[in-house]
Amino acid sequence: MAGDPNNVRLWEQGDVYVFDPAVPYVEATHSPADIDTPLHAAWLPAGLMLGDPGVGMPRDIEKTDINAWQAKRFRTKYKNGKQDAAFTLLEDNEVTQDLIDEEGVPTAKRRRILVEFIEENGLIKRMESTGLFDLWVTNNDHKEDVDGRPVEVSTYPNASNKIWTVTKGVPA
Repeated sequence: MAGDPNNVRLWEQGDVYVFDPAVPYVEATHSPADIDTPLHAAWLPAGLMLGDPGVGMPRDIEKTDINAWQAKRFRTKYKNGKQDAAFTLLEDNEVTQDLIDEEGVPTAKRRRILVEFIEENGLIKRMESTGLFDLWVTNNDHKEDVDGRPVEVSTYPNASNKIWTVTKGVPA
């Protein structure tokens, strides 16, 4: 049989953390060195979120086919690739209130985020933003059946064209 079932990831849980905007970010202090390093207290948990879809990370790219009269399409040009993120927060806590800012004019908030996924076998994958991302809460509905507050995240690459710093492994 081709393939290896052990390479199929079954993410049992995930969390989103937002870096406290009141704390000046210092990479050496605030970025976990490895998977065994606990997160600094400035990484605030966003709280419970919907498990389905969890943290969506849609990818997009502009694609242009280049055609020749004689050969039809002979090449495709790709540009402006991007990956954004989305999740739905269920809790009404410090993080959601910061992102919503009920008393202010609705606006996207520029924040660092860290997403952590835990696989059923104990594998942990952390994805820390390489810079500030824009987080936009699309609604602040108050209704009987809780369906959460969807958050859309616009990501931006750093000077090295990286969006995330990825750390993974099984804790010791």
